[in-house]
Amino acid sequence: MLGGAFLGIFSGMLSGYIPGLHPNTFFSEFDPTYLDREDVLTFASACSAVNVPLSKVESMFLGVPDDQASVAVLIPLQRYTIEGRAEEAARLVALGTLSTGFFAAVALPYIVKIVGPMYVASKPIIPWLVLTILALQTYDNGLRGLAVFSASSAVGYVVLSGPLDVASPLEAMLSGFYAIGPGLSCLMNRTSIPKQRPGKPAISGKELPKCGILAALAGCALGFLPGLGPANVVSVLTRLGVDTTERYLLVTSGIDAADAVSSIVALHALGNPRSGASVFIQRSVGDITYPEVLASVGVYLLVSVLGAWLLIFSTRVLGGVLSGARARVLTGTVVLGLLALMTFHGLGSLGTAIACAGIGIYALRSGVDPSLCTSALALPTALKLLGVG
Repeated sequence: MLGGAFLGIFSGMLSGYIPGLHPNTFFSEFDPTYLDREDVLTFASACSAVNVPLSKVESMFLGVPDDQASVAVLIPLQRYTIEGRAEEAARLVALGTLSTGFFAAVALPYIVKIVGPMYVASKPIIPWLVLTILALQTYDNGLRGLAVFSASSAVGYVVLSGPLDVASPLEAMLSGFYAIGPGLSCLMNRTSIPKQRPGKPAISGKELPKCGILAALAGCALGFLPGLGPANVVSVLTRLGVDTTERYLLVTSGIDAADAVSSIVALHALGNPRSGASVFIQRSVGDITYPEVLASVGVYLLVSVLGAWLLIFSTRVLGGVLSGARARVLTGTVVLGLLALMTFHGLGSLGTAIACAGIGIYALRSGVDPSLCTSALALPTALKLLGVG
């Protein structure tokens, strides 16, 4: 068990700290024969628990805009960074992750009972729900949002169902959208990250449980919607009262935690893996029992405390190091490294990453929510569920 935990923590740190490296890369390509059943469950839970908070480091420090006017319509985490308050944002993410994980764990016995009927009832309308959320998000981003949606969807459809030889489509697209694109934008703008200062978020005592419960419910529901992430449902969340940056960070970070917990439950209750971690578990050990669900969720909650601490600690360290020209040097190194990696994977992967980077840059410069780029995954998946294409 300890071996699986240490391996999971290490993998979660790698995928959290290295831009463009997704934990699904480990889950899809990692096939250790020396791990027993207990180690497999521990590895998957620990990797997810560390990656969920640490994945926010990339958003905080990579591709930060060069003026606060643009930050207001882009990634809320970057607003804190450009104001020198990255540690405060990290603490909000940590609070959202831990509080929602707690509420999801408390509700676990009830989730196990309702997840089956809920899935059966919602299965026929799942693709329509995905399309509705994408349409709502596109509407909120205007004509430029429509351009990003159309271009991303076209690239995703061609890459996922076309004749292109792309070694790792998910890695190539996500690297282009959320690492290479923002990195190049930062370098072109010669963006300077200001010195970060220590800080703690000022939130009321009633705010945390409200956001935690909302995130737990939204995370469980989001798990049924393939191709979408927490940021995609912001158009829905703002209509439910998530109308401040603090609430947004608490809820979206919490949704990630709830989604991780509910995906383990779904594997047990439905035999249907809904995440990279649960696919890895099913491939390695098959279906899991209810006691194993409890053990996996327990490991997730325990290790998520470490993940939250690592996020705050890393933000404090990086906030002192990545200021001025040093941030541009690191960003340039990351971009060159990812381009070299895509080249190693082949021309198909490199071309996909460059195309997605161009879309990502356009989204950033035109004030479009970057999460709309995930329509590259969500739309082809929804169409496939509808039997189209």
